[in-house]
Amino acid sequence: TNAVVIAPGNHDILISETELTRDFSNEQPFRDLTALFYGRAVPNERIHDIRDAKGRHFILGVLNSSRPRHLKTMDYGYVGIDRSEPVFESLGKLRLRPRDPVWAAVVLHHHILSAAMVEEPERERPVSMTLDAGELVALAHKHGVNAMLHGHQHMPFVGQVQRLAEFSSDGATPLKCAPVRVLGAGSAGARVDDNRIPQEVNANSVSYYEPFGEEGFIATCVEYLARRNPRVAWSIAL
Repeated sequence: TNAVVIAPGNHDILISETELTRDFSNEQPFRDLTALFYGRAVPNERIHDIRDAKGRHFILGVLNSSRPRHLKTMDYGYVGIDRSEPVFESLGKLRLRPRDPVWAAVVLHHHILSAAMVEEPERERPVSMTLDAGELVALAHKHGVNAMLHGHQHMPFVGQVQRLAEFSSDGATPLKCAPVRVLGAGSAGARVDDNRIPQEVNANSVSYYEPFGEEGFIATCVEYLARRNPRVAWSIAL
């Protein structure tokens, strides 16, 4: 079960507008779910140390980006430095151990970059984004994280993000960091006719990523519908 990584989305954490508290007890039902699956209590933010059948080494950090507690803000992603930084620091330390090459990634629900060409505002819902995306990317640079994996927008996506410098009152500090890959998944079980899936995709899909060498990987997207056999929509080496 350690190879199955579960991260909460914005429909997985209970929201109570009338009883907003700062103890985040609304996360407990989701913690109960993950405890049932893993056979032990696990925090929403944690590390998975995994080897696949070929002996390749992966370290995946999990973040809970579904912390906003109001119906009008539930589509926003937000992790917070109090929960994100310990995960990134642990990933960085594990990467420095003298052993075989490691592919390190962070998994969260909300997106870091927009997967859609155009974001359409809705009257009752905000345009969705991760409010502390810049902070998360800066932490990924600092601790040598290769990629960030997300869902949320129902659209397969491959991109990368890089901060070239950080600025303060003392001036600019150039960064010599590799770009962070941003890998977005589509919808695994949404109805095509309820406007959940973008027209550019128009199908459910599963994406998988196969790293090779020091930094490269192959991203593959498989599409399927109830009345159509699965097919590889695209596969790209990066």
